[in-house]
Amino acid sequence: NPKDHEAMETLASAYYDSKDWEKAMKTYGMLIDLSATVPEIDQHNANLRYGIAALKSGHYKDAYKALVVARSINPDVFELNYNLGYLEYRRKNFEKAASLLRAAYQDNPEHVGTQRYLGQSLYRMKKFNDALDMLKRVVDSQPDDKEALFVMAKAYYELGQLEQAVKVFTHLRADPDYGPRA
Repeated sequence: NPKDHEAMETLASAYYDSKDWEKAMKTYGMLIDLSATVPEIDQHNANLRYGIAALKSGHYKDAYKALVVARSINPDVFELNYNLGYLEYRRKNFEKAASLLRAAYQDNPEHVGTQRYLGQSLYRMKKFNDALDMLKRVVDSQPDDKEALFVMAKAYYELGQLEQAVKVFTHLRADPDYGPRA
């Protein structure tokens, strides 16, 4: 019954928890539509989960819209700031991405994804020292992250630390994706 918001919330939550992103997105979308007439529906949670499900399904525009709405209701949620920051990074809005990812980093400084995209955003904003700090944390926890290593080497190069840059670039030479660029 599409008018029974409690049943729909339970169903949407079940889809979300089982990572059935398409069905979760559809069900949360119905809840968002219904929330205009049913004040008991938590609009923040519905938009947040719709946005995350849309992101996981590859519907980036829908994800962005829903996450912006959720942020207008409550901006202090780690999942929201991380995912919206990631979307801004994908859109090449590096300053917005860095701002959102910093907020996420303050809530959860151990989250590797936050560190990765914050470091890469800072690099693209030419804040090489700050970028290196973040990227070193990523590489410390995930030494096989070739993209973080490559950006870290470029940051060393930009800072004039050529010896460090050469060490990292040399390490990447064998990689089929990053080796030719190293």
